[in-house]
Amino acid sequence: MVLFPEAPFTAGTSAAAVYIARTDFLSGADAYNAALLAVSDDRRLRAQRFHSRARAAQSLAAELLLRLALSELGCAEEPEFAVSESGKPYLANIPVRFSLSHTTGLAVCAVSETREVGADAERVRPANLKTAARVFSPAEYAAIASASGERRDVLFTAAWTRYEAAFKCGAEKYRFTEIAYSPGYSVTLCESV
Repeated sequence: MVLFPEAPFTAGTSAAAVYIARTDFLSGADAYNAALLAVSDDRRLRAQRFHSRARAAQSLAAELLLRLALSELGCAEEPEFAVSESGKPYLANIPVRFSLSHTTGLAVCAVSETREVGADAERVRPANLKTAARVFSPAEYAAIASASGERRDVLFTAAWTRYEAAFKCGAEKYRFTEIAYSPGYSVTLCESV
C-alpha cells in the first residue's frame, strides 16, 4: 500500500469517520506510479483519462484514503467495487459504506459501518448568486446574498458542499457535519439518521 507521507487528518462522528489528505505527495513520478499500482483497475483507468496529472493524483489519493480507512477498520480483503442502480458506488464484499471526494490539492474519504454517508470537499471559490438562487434553500440564498467578499464565497462553498454531500449520501433523512480542516477549503460529511 502507498503510504501517506504524513498521517491524514481524521474527524467525524460516533458512526462515521472522515479522512482528509493533501495530494501533492503524488506529484513525483515514483509516488504517482506506486499509487497507480495500489488502486483498483477502474480507478487506474479513470486516473489515466484525466488531462491533468494533478487531477489524476486527487482521484488516486481518494481511493488510497478509502483503502487506509478499510485497513484501520480491520478489513483485510481486497475491496470489490460495484455501482448501485442509482449510480452510487459501494463495496460488494465489505459491509462498509463510503464516499469519496477530491478538489484542488485535497482528497477526502468518509466511511461508516452503520450509516449511509456522503462527503464533499471544495476549495473556496467565488460565489455564484444565480446558482445559489436556483439550488439552495431561500434561507441559504439569503445568507449568501447578504454577505460580501470572502465571507460570501465561504458561505456559498459551504452550502455547495452540503448539497453535494447530501446527494452522495442518498438518504431521505440525514444530518450534516462540517469538518474544520483548513482555511480555503470546505469539507462536509452527510450521514443518514
